[in-house]
Order: sequence, then C-alpha cells, then structure tokens
Amino acid sequence: MGMQKRLRTWVTIVLLGAAPQLQAAAVPSHLSSLASGLYRSLDSEFKQAASDKERGWAILQAQQVLRQYGVHRWAQSEITLPELADSIAALLKIDLSKPNEAEALNHFLLQISEGDTEEALDKLYISLERAPLSDDEQRQLSEQFNKLHSDSFSTMEKSHRLGDSETEPTVDLMWEPFDGDFQVLVKEPGSEYVEPYQARFRADTMPHYDTDKNLFSVDAQPAAQPVIPTLAEDLEYIDREIYGDWQTGEGHRWKIVSPDAAGEKDLPELDDTLSSRAARITALDEEIATLQASKVYQWRNLETDEIVKQEKFRRLKEPWFYEGQVYREENTETEIARLEEERRLLAEQEVPLVQQHDPVGFDNVQQEGATNIDIHVIEAGGCSYSYDQAVITGSSIRARRTLVQQCYIINLPQTVIDQLLASWSPPEWIELEAEIDLAGGELRVEGKKWRMHVTYGSMDYKVGNIHTPYSRTLSLFRPPRKAP
Repeated sequence: MGMQKRLRTWVTIVLLGAAPQLQAAAVPSHLSSLASGLYRSLDSEFKQAASDKERGWAILQAQQVLRQYGVHRWAQSEITLPELADSIAALLKIDLSKPNEAEALNHFLLQISEGDTEEALDKLYISLERAPLSDDEQRQLSEQFNKLHSDSFSTMEKSHRLGDSETEPTVDLMWEPFDGDFQVLVKEPGSEYVEPYQARFRADTMPHYDTDKNLFSVDAQPAAQPVIPTLAEDLEYIDREIYGDWQTGEGHRWKIVSPDAAGEKDLPELDDTLSSRAARITALDEEIATLQASKVYQWRNLETDEIVKQEKFRRLKEPWFYEGQVYREENTETEIARLEEERRLLAEQEVPLVQQHDPVGFDNVQQEGATNIDIHVIEAGGCSYSYDQAVITGSSIRARRTLVQQCYIINLPQTVIDQLLASWSPPEWIELEAEIDLAGGELRVEGKKWRMHVTYGSMDYKVGNIHTPYSRTLSLFRPPRKAP
C-alpha cells in the first residue's frame, strides 16, 4: 500500500479529541513514570526511524500515538519501596551500612531478573564469603524472598490500556517487576487511513538500593533492542510460519498446531460469574496485602504510658520503649481476617486456580477474537503434555494448564509435590510473542512461563499456601534441520 494509507494524517489524530487525555489521567503514577522515562530515552531511535523507509513509518506513527496521549509530558517521579530495604536486609542478614554488602545485594537483584533466585542466592553467599546453603535452606530462603519481593509490588497495577482496540490505536503499559521487564505496546487495528501495525518499546527495570536514602527505588533503562516494529506483512508472515516444531535451550521440543489441524473444539465461553469471582479474589488479595503493609513503628513512654506511632523509624531516648511494628488502625487484624474468610469461601466454589488468576491476560486475548490452537510439549527428560487451552491472536499466544503429573514439577521436595498434585491443582500459564528479528530476518518466539509460589513448613513440609504468580523467561527457536 502507498504512503497515503500508511500514514494517518495529523488532522485525523487531532480529531480523536480530548478522550485520550481523560484516559491518560487514570494511568497509575508508577506506570506513567516508567513510560515517560522510556519515551524520553528514545530520541536516537526516533531520529533513526525517520531515515528508515521500510519500517520507520510505523515507529514514527507509534510516536505520534504516544504523544497524542501525552506520554512525553507525563511526570517522571521516583518509584520507591520504603520498607523493602529493612525487610530484605533482615531476611538475607545483610548489613546495608557496609558498602560491599549493599553492592552485593544490588548485584543479587540484577541476577534474579536474569535467572532463578536459588542460583542468585548461591552467588550472593559466595560473594559475601558465607558457608553455602543446604538444598532445603536454599529452597526455603528462595521462597521467602520471592514472596517478599512479590508482596512489595502486590498493590501496584502491572498493566493499563489506553484506547479502544476496535476503533483506534491502543497503548498497553505492561510491567513485570520480578523479571525487570517494562513494555509499551502500540497497536493500530488499521482503517481506511492507515495500515495495521504494532510497535513495542521495551525497558529493563530493577529495584536498586540507594545507600544515601536507605530505600529501594525503580527506574527504567532502554532494553538491548528497545523498539520492535511489526507491520501488516510481518503479521501475515507470522501467521504462516508460527506453526510447527520449535525447541528451547534446554532441549524441550514444542509443537504449535494451526487452527486447521487443532480440531473442532470451540473456545470456552467467558463465564461472567467466573470472571467477576476471579476479579473479586484478585481485589481481595490486593486489599489484604495493603492492610498487611499498613504498619507503623510504635513507642511507649514507660513513665506516662503515652504511645507514639511513626511512619518512618526514628529512635527515641528513654523513657521511650520501642514495642515493634503494629498496624496503623486498631481493627486491622479483624478486617484482614474478614477479607481472608471471604476469599476462602470464594476459592472453595470449585473454581480452579488456573482460572482464578490470569497473569497473562488470557481472557483479554480471548475477547479480542483469538483463535483456538494446540500446543504440545515433550521435555528433554521424556515428560510430555499439552496445554488445556491455547489461543493466538495476531502475534500473541496465550495458553494455560493445570499440572497433574509428577514430572511437571521439579525443584521441590517429593512430599510437597505429592500434596500439590493431590489437593492444590497448581496452574501454569504461558505468554509468547512472535517477532521478526530485524538483524537476521528470522522469526523468533519469546515470552514467559508463569507458575505460583508455594509456601510449606520447614520441618513437616506441609503445604500452607499456593499464591502469587511468578514468571520465568521462555524462548523458542527452530530446531536444526536434519542433514539429507
């Protein structure tokens, strides 16, 4: 198509009116701060796009959409986690007043975004010249850290959408704090004025400890490949080439089966009752986490019995006695118990965990007109499975399943695995994005695999809870061709 259709005119953009500004006002401040920081760091990419006759127009068009929503004017404020420093220091027994230990902690935080927590813990203990952890100690400490890290971000929204996907360009802000991955995805559905396209802007994020302020803060730095445009012809190519055999770096073999070969089974209808119940459970989790975090530091005057509550810890002299952290409001424990009981009753209504939680936006993708596909996996060790549900829309794949066999779960004590399979229905989700490598022109499929944290006793190994979805990087590539 010619440039007339490729470029939406400025008049068209202006006529979209004030609605985008109203939507922008509702963006959570931490997401808007990350987005504006990323946008302002992309000057060189936008300048290069102006001279790229093949793909540059999509990047510049996406830039116009972002400016339409005012991203370039969004305030950039520091994202801080005031209580995380003391909590992590206590858990990992780190003295943050010592520069070498503070530096070791920051290096540890960087490593967990690139690999797994247990491996990062090993390296942390080596750097601090500590005795190595036993396997059980490592698993327990890893689980405790993962929960602490997840809880620190639990009250923050991880995604936000601007725009209507059917009638105008959309902007999706997506953040995975644990992986340190922030994305701004601009999608144009196409019209008589412009070809369909999408542009993905990516940044790396990770909390780091600021020794001067004694707190953790988060910022965004452009990723190694910060801008990835996908054109209409790319989407057609992906639609042709995504199916077939793939494999992972671990040697697991994947087969993505096209809709034509996937059978006649229909996508399950969205259950409004189920969706609202799942949304309520998510809201309850956020309320409970917020209340659990609403603690202050309490001091008591031993002479007058006067009580002082501090938002930030300040040491008081005698006759003041520090009583520890308490809830800000007296009835907080009662309210937490009430919310936990409501959550328990909802969870017991035979709703599987794989549908109670939706970290990959499965239902959103399904609502956008996704097509049913099949995904089969044979792991290097021989374990095989298929996803219970898998869908594709454009370049996005989402799938989910419940883990039902021993070989699906590793790196946990056998007695814990037995309990999970017998009573907990542990879920798994995947989100994959197919993109064309601009350097080599090859199709690549990258994304995340999600599971849930498991809490169990250190002595009796009794599973106490399964909670808080977490993700690990998942990359697929074509297996080597066999010699003729």
